[in-house]
Amino acid sequence: MLILHAPVIHTGYLNFLAKEKEKISRIYLIPNALIESLSSTKPDIAAIPVEQMTCLLSILGYPEVEVFSQKMVKELARAPLLLINDRISRALHKVYFPQSDVEWTSVFLRWDADSIHTEDTHSFPESREPFDVEMMLCAYKESKLSSDWWRQVGATVVKGNKILGVAHNEGMPSDHTPYQRGAVRDFLASGERPELVDTIHAEQKLIAQAARTGTSLYGASLYITHFPCPICAKLIINSGILRCYFSEGWSTLASADLLKNAGVNLARVPM
Repeated sequence: MLILHAPVIHTGYLNFLAKEKEKISRIYLIPNALIESLSSTKPDIAAIPVEQMTCLLSILGYPEVEVFSQKMVKELARAPLLLINDRISRALHKVYFPQSDVEWTSVFLRWDADSIHTEDTHSFPESREPFDVEMMLCAYKESKLSSDWWRQVGATVVKGNKILGVAHNEGMPSDHTPYQRGAVRDFLASGERPELVDTIHAEQKLIAQAARTGTSLYGASLYITHFPCPICAKLIINSGILRCYFSEGWSTLASADLLKNAGVNLARVPM
C-alpha cells in the first residue's frame, strides 16, 4: 500500500511509480486537511488538488486510488506500507503508523555530483579523530533527508560531546517547493546570490532552532557536510560556535577568512 503525498508530479515521481508498479496495489492520497494538521505551514496553493491527482494516477495506470482518512488507520496499520521520505510523510508515520512495517523511498532528483562546482579544501587542517568522524557521519545521514537537487547538506551541532541538534537544507514552505516553482538561482552561477533561494540552509535551521528553544551555542562545535556559505558564516560567528568541521567544499570559500578572523577554528574531516 502506498500512502502518497504528491503536491507536484515530476520525473522523480514518474520514475518511482514506473519502478514500483508491481508492488503497489492501492494508493491513498493525503488530503490538504490532514496536511495542515501534520505541518506548521499551510498546503501550498500550487499543489495539485487531490481530485486531479486521482485522475493523473489513473492515466498512469493506477485506478485503485482513495483519499486517506483517519478512519483507515487501524486497517492500514496491519499492512506493509510504502511512504515517500518527505516531511509530511515522516510526520504521518510518527503520528499514525509508528509501529507499522514501512519501506521508505525518495522521489527527489539529484544532480550528478561531478557537475557541481566545488572549491578545493585540502589546504585546511584535517581531523581524523574518531569522535569527529562519528559526528560527520551523523551529518551525512541527516543530509539524505534533503530534497534539494543541487546539494544535500546535513549538519550536527555538539557541545560537551552532547548533540544539541541536527538539520538538513530543505525547501520552504515545503520540501517540494523547488519542484513546484523552480528557483531564481537556477539562472545564476553556482554560489552567486545565495539569498535568492527558497531553501533554508542546514546551519541556518540549526541556529534558528536553538534560538527558538533557548539553547546556547556558545562554545559549541558545528559538523557540516559542506563548507558554509558567507551568510551562514556570519550566523555561525554570532551564534558563539567556536569550531566548524566540514568535509566537502562549497561553490566559494570566501567565508574562510571571515570565520578565521572571528576566532572560529576550521578543520576538514575527510570521509
